[in-house]
Parts: sequence; C-alpha cells; structure tokens
Amino acid sequence: GRSEASAGFALSHSGAIVGSDDAFEALCDRYGVVRVSSLDDLVATSALLSLPKRAAVGGVASILDSGGERSLLADLADDLHVPFAKINQATTKVLADNLVFGLDPVNPCDAWGTVADFETTFPNCFDALVKDPDTAIGLWLADIRSGNFLADTFIDACRATANSTDKPVIMATWVARQRYSETAEDLMDVVAEEATEDMFRIASV
Repeated sequence: GRSEASAGFALSHSGAIVGSDDAFEALCDRYGVVRVSSLDDLVATSALLSLPKRAAVGGVASILDSGGERSLLADLADDLHVPFAKINQATTKVLADNLVFGLDPVNPCDAWGTVADFETTFPNCFDALVKDPDTAIGLWLADIRSGNFLADTFIDACRATANSTDKPVIMATWVARQRYSETAEDLMDVVAEEATEDMFRIASV
C-alpha cells in the first residue's frame, strides 16, 4: 500500500496492514528485515536466505565478464548500501597474475579481457576473491544462458569454489528473459544437496 491507489485496493482486501510506508521501512531497517518489490525478488530472496551457509563478516566479492556491468553493479551496491570486500595484497596478487594486461586486480573484478584462458582465469580469480578474509559472500555475475559455451565452465568453477568454502556463493545473470532454465536447474541441484526438503521446494519455484 505505498501508493494511494494500492492503499485503496488493500482496504478492501487486507486493510489492517495499510499504514505509513515510511514508518514500516524504518521498522524493517531497525530489525534487519529484507523487503522485496516483486514476486521474482521474493522467490530469489527466499532461496538465498534458505541456504545453510551464512554470510561472514565483511563485504561482497564479485567476478564479472563485463566492465560496463561492473559499473552497474557498483551503482546498485551503492544504492542499497552494500559494501564490497576490501581484498588484501595476497588476493590482489592472484588477480594480477591471472588477468590479462589492462584489467585491474580489484574487487569487483572484471575478468573478461580478450577471452584468452577464461577457463583458468575466472576460476583462479573467483576462488581467491571468495577466500579473502574480508569476503562475506561470493557473487559470480555473468551473461550466461543454456547452451552458451561459457555456461558449463562457469558453473563448474563456481561449484568448485562453493564446495571449498563455508561462505555463501551465488551465481546470477543480468538478463531475466533469456533461456537458462536448464542452467538454473543445474545450479539449484547444488543447493538441493545441501538444503532440507523445505528449502529445496522454495529454491526450485
């Protein structure tokens, strides 16, 4: 019921919950309640929070296959007040040793470059980022879709890192309206192996 029209509709349905959205937002902020703005967000957030692994202290460590999308991620993180992990010198060196000339060894990390040796560059960099002491959660963000030549390599590498850490590791794609249901199901199998039956039902909606 944030808008006048929505509040009017809610009065005839569940009017008891209509009130000041500003006050509700403040209450959620105070107690760490995660608000969502769509049903897709609700499903994705429920799946994330149902993972048996919990975020550590620190920030997000992310690897991407696009410099432009890295800027979009930085803007989104700033809007939501989400910090990035402050990686140490050892992690920075691993990135520098693996990235092609011209790519900065920083977090979030654009590891695309010339596509040369992406089969080793991405896994090595992501593994180092996730295992950095200041990383709370790992995010692999890429333009993958079912049947794409990158998908299998990226999934296998992301799974390997996820299996070697007690931190949550998430893989996501930018474009929602792509054919990637098979890829998503493959990734969710990892969650299903670690989660309870109830968690699996939430994650596979």
